[in-house]
Amino acid sequence: MRNFKPMDGGGQYWDLVLTGSAGVGNVSLTLSGVGHIPPGYGVYVFDVSGGRTLGTGEGSYQLSLAETGVLRIVIVRGVRA
Repeated sequence: MRNFKPMDGGGQYWDLVLTGSAGVGNVSLTLSGVGHIPPGYGVYVFDVSGGRTLGTGEGSYQLSLAETGVLRIVIVRGVRA
């Protein structure tokens, strides 16, 4: 996630923590209405708990609560640094 930064002036950053019973299975995260995204910019979804990029843009993401029952997600509307 160090290679991304919010847009100057119009960037946004959301830090989410999803919790549930450990090992229950998958949850769905749906992004919509992110607003106008200028050319060269995007919306990036990161699984901080697992250290991976989940995807870019609006849409649905299927996530696993795994063994801990806690999942930390970061959403950045910005540019690659």
